Amino acid sequence: MKILFINKIDNYQLNLNTYNIEKYHYKKYQIIHRFFMNSIIKKYKYNPEIKLHNIEDPFTMDNINDIENKNELFLFDNYFFIATELKYYIDTNGLWNPYNKKEFEPYLIKHLDHFIMKYKLQKKKSINKYEWSSIQQAFTDVSQIIEKVGFYNDPRWLLKLTSKQIRGIIKTFKLATRDNSGNDYFNNITDNNIFYDFAREIIKLFENGNDNFMLCCHFIKSIALYNDDFYNNIPDWMADIEMPIPTTVITIPLSAANNSIFNSAEILYLLMNNDY
Repeated sequence: MKILFINKIDNYQLNLNTYNIEKYHYKKYQIIHRFFMNSIIKKYKYNPEIKLHNIEDPFTMDNINDIENKNELFLFDNYFFIATELKYYIDTNGLWNPYNKKEFEPYLIKHLDHFIMKYKLQKKKSINKYEWSSIQQAFTDVSQIIEKVGFYNDPRWLLKLTSKQIRGIIKTFKLATRDNSGNDYFNNITDNNIFYDFAREIIKLFENGNDNFMLCCHFIKSIALYNDDFYNNIPDWMADIEMPIPTTVITIPLSAANNSIFNSAEILYLLMNNDY
């Protein structure tokens, strides 16, 4: 009974001490915490003396020299990001670095949030899936999800595509995957909304890239036939993935005939300037 009484006294004293700390020392704790966090985020702040790996933000393509408010710039692993764009990207795409595909540590989110709060940056509003305010924004999302599956690319490559080339890419992909579930994609493409429709369908294909990897490979080979940037950066190992010979003649740039990633049978039926 005596031991029980002593334990009650100890518990009371512990609770009292905890209450007093919370009541009288919480503000001190906040000040100390803020001090340490401010010290930590200094390492993320832009420093012109640091040699960076990139000169353009990966999401907006803005050149670092054109960004007036340097407090917007968040440095990590010698890469710079516009802080609010990085936050939006992480919220919508997950915790991985778009440059090296390494996963961000969870602590980075806390530090990034504190960085945005400290410099009073306006967070980017989330938008509904497949809704974009510009074609650049749409193709930036496309670029990131293609990169996530493992195919190096740049949103500027996509921005070079014409509507005619997009129709050619879709036709090539459809023909190459007609026996491999390719008909589940690129079915709702309208001429007056072709760029946004194209972006939406690519994301639908690549968001389950691990399950649709062969289809993704066929898409990359299809787009490489119409875009020199994709063509020049296509992985060599894709030479072992043959695209089935279609019964309908389609078109590609003749330069593709010189690349070993396309077998000779493919090149024979891919001639230039047919109607898509």
